[in-house]
Amino acid sequence: MYFSFGCRYTKETRNKRKTALSFEVDPSVTMFSAAWSKKNLYAIHKAWFVNLSARLVSIDLSDNCIKELPEELFNILPALEELDVSKNQLE
Repeated sequence: MYFSFGCRYTKETRNKRKTALSFEVDPSVTMFSAAWSKKNLYAIHKAWFVNLSARLVSIDLSDNCIKELPEELFNILPALEELDVSKNQLE
């Protein structure tokens, strides 16, 4: 099951205003994949994963403008098996 949700920071917004979509997780769904490719993301935040941390197995963050990943990302996502951060600005 793929979901496209989360927060987005855009370069055009001088104040880097945060936009969020809320949703309710269906308890019968045991695994999630997040498809956030080409979303013009400049950063990711651990708060995005609070409700999904135990079920998120795949995240596609490719083709964005991400410069760094939170150090605790892998600690808060114990079920994560695949993370695609290709075509970003990671050093």
